[in-house]
Amino acid sequence: MATIPQVVGPSGMVYSRNADAERTINWFVESPDGGAKGRNPQGQLVPRPGLAPGWTLSAGPVRGIFGQNGRAFAVGGNSFEELLPSRKTTVLGTVGSLETSPVAFASSGTQSNQLALTSAGQLYVLDLTTNVLTHVTSINFMQPCQTIVFFDSTFIVLRGGTRQIYYSALLDATSWDPLQVEEVSLFSDNLVQMATSHETIWLFGSQHSIPYIDTGDADIPFQPVSETVVEWGVSAPWSVASLDNTLFALTGNQNGRDQVMKINGYNFQRVSSFSSEIFFNRAEGMDQSIGWTYTEAGHSFYQVYAPQMQTSWTYDVSTDLWCERSQWSPTLRRHFPHLGRCHAFAFGRHLVGDRQSGTIYEQSLTFTTDRIAQGTGL
Repeated sequence: MATIPQVVGPSGMVYSRNADAERTINWFVESPDGGAKGRNPQGQLVPRPGLAPGWTLSAGPVRGIFGQNGRAFAVGGNSFEELLPSRKTTVLGTVGSLETSPVAFASSGTQSNQLALTSAGQLYVLDLTTNVLTHVTSINFMQPCQTIVFFDSTFIVLRGGTRQIYYSALLDATSWDPLQVEEVSLFSDNLVQMATSHETIWLFGSQHSIPYIDTGDADIPFQPVSETVVEWGVSAPWSVASLDNTLFALTGNQNGRDQVMKINGYNFQRVSSFSSEIFFNRAEGMDQSIGWTYTEAGHSFYQVYAPQMQTSWTYDVSTDLWCERSQWSPTLRRHFPHLGRCHAFAFGRHLVGDRQSGTIYEQSLTFTTDRIAQGTGL
């Protein structure tokens, strides 16, 4: 059977439509492996996974989901809830809410049975054995709490608007000493985000980044890896996400912004395409972008939700290609960004939080359509 050349491919619109005017929306490219006879060397287009309503939180939008050790938790609006396998929820308490800002989770697991989260600059700690939520209020010295991670038996908080990180008492996110603080001095821009990968804490400024490690020093345990200041920072703090054994983010420096890069060793490697960057650079409010990731059927995806773009751009690690995802409004006859803005894998399912409502969807390639929950407007 003859093949039609240049039909299967990624979104490739560039400045001149005479050069390339392709847009691949709500599909992604897959190249058949094995020795199938007569296979199309270009591969095939596969429809993106569909959505089915799973859990409904007391408020929305869904600002974060976390799953570990057979349990799952989420924040919708100002409501912090546990998700049950029965698709019911248990309200555990309320947290600070700053419009639609994401929340950050960090857990010590069974080491001390604590789940910590930062929301609207405040720190909260859930005792996983009693389900008691504590608002940690004795920490004015490190507020606002931008984000939190768990690293080498220690909780670490990034203080927003500074270059400072604080670390907790061993295995205890409720106990903090104002003297247990470190400040990045190798560059001058404030830190905007923090994440962990490969026994390394990455501290991201708006124009520079630096990796820290636990040296074991009794007085200053966390120290920068020598001579590894990277002259790329993060342009959208909540675009940082873990995937494919590394970190991805929208980046920038003194020369420009909004390229998607991944960390390769102690360097940044560009993975965004010219087409995706054209859309990123044209959109307003890209600093509010949220990056989220998932892996399904051999494909690992990094998805960028930006409130002012009509579609969400999605990078497939396995093919190194960018496609788009959206929700189509038959009434307005236009695309809107995909409903997803956060993800967790729990109960053997992909859970995706709604950017508009308190609905948490189950996402799967076995769903051929989206079953949108009532109350979600496009």
